[in-house]
Amino acid sequence: MHPSQGLECFDPALFKVYQTLVQALANVNDPEIRPFFDLDFAKRPPEELFHLPSDPDQIRNVASDPKFSQNPSKLKTRVRNWMSKTNDPHAQNPLENSFEIHRSHGTPPKNSK
Repeated sequence: MHPSQGLECFDPALFKVYQTLVQALANVNDPEIRPFFDLDFAKRPPEELFHLPSDPDQIRNVASDPKFSQNPSKLKTRVRNWMSKTNDPHAQNPLENSFEIHRSHGTPPKNSK
């Protein structure tokens, strides 16, 4: 068998993802890598709010920042109304949706700010 036989189904993009994950795990305690690791793998907080003009990639959660502590119930009502208007499946009964079956929130990572 030639060494290249059997590699026609090899997906280089998938291998790159695997290499990136292995590298992230190997450097998980590096202060420059940890924030990105936490963004991908830490439990999500129960509420998230992002200031899109200054954070278009939605990296910094400002839900607990006093500067953005408007009326949370007003914001929740606006989101629920938008979800209903756009027929978001979570708007009907969030507990019946597969996204909510598993606990998806917890304490934020120690280094998140």
